[in-house]
Amino acid sequence: MIWAIAATIFGFAFLLKTQAHALIKANCPAGLAWFVSVIFVLLEIAVMIVLFYLIILPIYQDGLFDRVLKLRGLRHVLEASRGNDVAKCMRGVNGGLFILFCQIIVLILTLPLNLIPILGQFLYATINGWILTFGIRFHYDAEIRNMPVSQSRREAWARKSEYTR
Repeated sequence: MIWAIAATIFGFAFLLKTQAHALIKANCPAGLAWFVSVIFVLLEIAVMIVLFYLIILPIYQDGLFDRVLKLRGLRHVLEASRGNDVAKCMRGVNGGLFILFCQIIVLILTLPLNLIPILGQFLYATINGWILTFGIRFHYDAEIRNMPVSQSRREAWARKSEYTR
């Protein structure tokens, strides 16, 4: 919520004026320039919020997963996964960027499917199932099981139907 408010303030305080003046300098009529700038700013705010969500949510999911393991008395699973921290970090960055890139591309391509009432949502969930599966399993696969990113992707692909039912 704080990020959404900050993005909105930034968008209307800085981006709106900058874009409107740039459009006016490009010989766009002033009224149209301001109208188009408002639409652009609203779209940019939406993009900033979605990107923030796509980047921050997995961090909270991983922390929650670790906490649940500890609360269920499975702390030894987390402690047994200690290993080369540099390799885990690089694996995490590689997988995280791959997930983020795929989520953004698929989100853009499948967003119009949501306009179709029931079938569209079903198709959207089916197409996004693999990315969701990979994103949810990645922390466990890469950091606890010490699995390479490519193997984690293959396992997520094999189990994608479990997340789209």
